[in-house]
Amino acid sequence: NAVGRFIPPMLVFPRKTMKPEPNGEPPGSVARCHPSGWIQQYIFSDWLKHCIEHVRPNIRWTLFPLKKIDVINIARENFNHIIWLPPHSPHKLQQLDVSFISPFKSYHATKIETWLKTNPGRVVTSYQISELIERVY
Repeated sequence: NAVGRFIPPMLVFPRKTMKPEPNGEPPGSVARCHPSGWIQQYIFSDWLKHCIEHVRPNIRWTLFPLKKIDVINIARENFNHIIWLPPHSPHKLQQLDVSFISPFKSYHATKIETWLKTNPGRVVTSYQISELIERVY
């Protein structure tokens, strides 16, 4: 937000179940998994609850490009309104891509390159990703 606070991230790992070992992710972050490594409906619902827990919203408008009933119910219970966006329009509204995500990805890539140079012959796994994200965060 404008004063520099961030919602701790949610990390989605490509596996069936989470391993109990600590990964070194940023404080307050949560981790979920799915075999594809992509966010799914139930993971999005968990993410929305995670955001609400950290933002503690009162009545405000939130843009989410989907129409799933459990997400709508979670939002309503926490005084958020879901606005459905027409297909092929969200890219014009995603200013975080420019102001936050692009610099984050760039800094993260630099951290990965540095890690690979200092650990020759090793590959970056989900455990290193968590630690590197914590450094970038």
